Parts: sequence; C-alpha cells; structure tokens
Amino acid sequence: MPAEGKKRVRGLRAAVEIGERVFLRRPTARDEAEFLELLRVSRSFHRRWEPLPPRGLPAVCPQRFAMFRKRSELNERLLICRLEDGALAGTISLSQIVRGPFQSAFLGYWIGAPFQRRGYMSEAVSLILRHAFRTLKLHRVEANIIPSNAASIGLIRRAGFRSEGVARRYLKIAGRWQDHEHWVVLAEEWRGRRKAARRKKA
Repeated sequence: MPAEGKKRVRGLRAAVEIGERVFLRRPTARDEAEFLELLRVSRSFHRRWEPLPPRGLPAVCPQRFAMFRKRSELNERLLICRLEDGALAGTISLSQIVRGPFQSAFLGYWIGAPFQRRGYMSEAVSLILRHAFRTLKLHRVEANIIPSNAASIGLIRRAGFRSEGVARRYLKIAGRWQDHEHWVVLAEEWRGRRKAARRKKA
C-alpha cells in the first residue's frame, strides 16, 4: 500500500506496531461502538474461553469498553486493526508488567469472529512480541491457555513459546475454575528466531 494510502486509514498514524496486514494501536473513545459490536457478534465464538462478566453487567455493554480503556492506562492493551481499512479485528495485551529483576508480562488476546482464520492474530502476536522485547525491553512473556484450546496453543507454539507445565485450577473461565497450560518465550529466544528467519531469507 503506498504511503499516501496508508495515511487515510483511521488510526494508522497512532500505531504502536505495523505489520503487513494488521497494526496495533491504543483505544480511544471513538472506538466504543465498533468494539461493542465486535463483542456482540463474537459472543458465542468466545464464550468457552472467557471469564463471566462482572456481576450485574451484561456480556456486551459500554462498561466493558470503559474497563478495557481503563486497564489500557496501566498495561499495554491494544487494538488489532486491519491495515487495509483500519477495521477493528480484536485486541491483544501485555498485562501485569513487572519490572526490576523480573521484566515480565502476561500475554492475552482475542480475535473477532468475522476475522478468524485469516492470519491476523498470528501477525498481531508477532507484533506484540516485537513491542515487548524491542520497545519495552522485557525479558519474558507468558501465556496461560486452557488445554482444550488447540487453536490458541498452536498459535503461540508457532510464535516460539515453550510449555512450562500446567497450572491447576488457574483461572475461572466460563464460570468454573480451569487448568491452564503455561507457555513462555524469552527475549533471547525471540532474537534467535528473528536472526534465523533473516538468514533463511538471505
């Protein structure tokens, strides 16, 4: 896409990371309607993998977007946007960022049902890892996934994560405490994969 074309894509100028098909940016108040609509059409697709909404709140409501924006002030919670038109495709985050001797964060993500199986999330994970290790200078990114979520496990395995075992009854998802596989990628592993990929292209 030519540079002048990119400038017309909503939100691109505020991008944190830009890939070939998607870019990552922080949410703004203008994103509320699109965010809530994506939640609505994706509700049945995500129900198995998400916590129940807070007591008294429906699954899709303005408060959900307000909470997402509030948490974005404390963590790296970003929107995944399609590069061709700026459409909101999902979200991806680095939460509970700990500095000091730990330099670690937890990875979280979801893709909207209309955008699944197009490779957008694979690229978004690649972009968030670049942001984590190159910009934020983290040493470790962790992801915790329900063992039956084969698609998510395949996604992070392809991104270079390694399994470090199972955390029992780790998170309350879909109304019950569930085991989660614990996956981790380190900065040096990420840099090694990037160097290997560059050598393969040369």
